[in-house]
Amino acid sequence: MKKYMKIANSILLFIFRFSFFIFLFVPIFNYSQTNISVNLVERADANKDIKGNINFSIEKFINNKISIGITNSIAKSDYIKEGVTPVQDSLIVSSSQIFSKYYFSDNIYFLIQSPISSKNPNISVNDRIRVGGGYYFNIRNNLLLNINYNLLLNRNINGFRKGKIIVGFIIKIDD
Repeated sequence: MKKYMKIANSILLFIFRFSFFIFLFVPIFNYSQTNISVNLVERADANKDIKGNINFSIEKFINNKISIGITNSIAKSDYIKEGVTPVQDSLIVSSSQIFSKYYFSDNIYFLIQSPISSKNPNISVNDRIRVGGGYYFNIRNNLLLNINYNLLLNRNINGFRKGKIIVGFIIKIDD
């Protein structure tokens, strides 16, 4: 079963990297809506603290349902060693991530996000893939309030999915 999960994760990672390649080379005139996001507040399930993390992302729509993008959100992992108390989110896996969203309606979406690469040879990018969903509210014209929840696709060594809720703003740019 674990072998099949690794194969599935490898396929998902390939799809993400391919999507990112398309993001760079899809002409702007195909479907030209772009979103620029700023995430301001994050609350993780593990430590229950509310943090003021400012993360930026840019998202390009491929069609009216699917978008791909890149964010400067840092992918972190716990330092876990047998016989030692784990240190939460102490290892930086990647300083940027790629993501894709599938929009079920105008304001509800499914999210899948992955680090671009791993700075730590002992941590696989496949172990840091996050999935989730989100909803945004139209505040005014093209300014949106975004709320999303995401968690690890695979449990970490301690069996946790490390979910987090994120609140931020989106500026919608229609060309």
